Amino acid sequence: VEAMTMGERICIMNDGVVVQVGKPMEVYRNPADTFVAGFLASPPMNLIAGRLESSGAVTLAAVTGDLRLPIPDGLREGFANHAGKPVIIGMRPEDLHLDAGAARHMAPVALATIATEVLGPEVILVASLAGAGGHEIHARMPRDFHARPGEPLTLHFDLSQIQLFDPATTRALPRPIIT
Repeated sequence: VEAMTMGERICIMNDGVVVQVGKPMEVYRNPADTFVAGFLASPPMNLIAGRLESSGAVTLAAVTGDLRLPIPDGLREGFANHAGKPVIIGMRPEDLHLDAGAARHMAPVALATIATEVLGPEVILVASLAGAGGHEIHARMPRDFHARPGEPLTLHFDLSQIQLFDPATTRALPRPIIT
């Protein structure tokens, strides 16, 4: 936390090896690999096994495949050479929203509440992905959010923030920045 708030540049190391160096928010929003994605922040990035389909959409087939996350147009070209291959899908907890709002790149995600953790200014939702083998994910919710264990709900994932990683190397797949 101190490095994120005080440093102009941070260096993330794993077993004595430099994994990524950069500005704190650059490293946070674009982690070089799954280690960095899971290292920064609490709760860390949600990492879910999936598969990149040739249609340009991600299906969470590795965790059971009902959830389909269409890749936005601006990202398809960058991910095209991984079509048909397994991937690890990364979703930051703050990129899951109660309302789709006016955002262009939102996808509904069906969940079942496991627990909530009230932290004062926010609530951390712990939930399982419906139709995806019950994979556990975390989402940052507003402080007035309430849900009971077992309660179903739908959040909306900001697809423009999707991260994809190669499961063989754990390295991030290159992605352009879209607006």
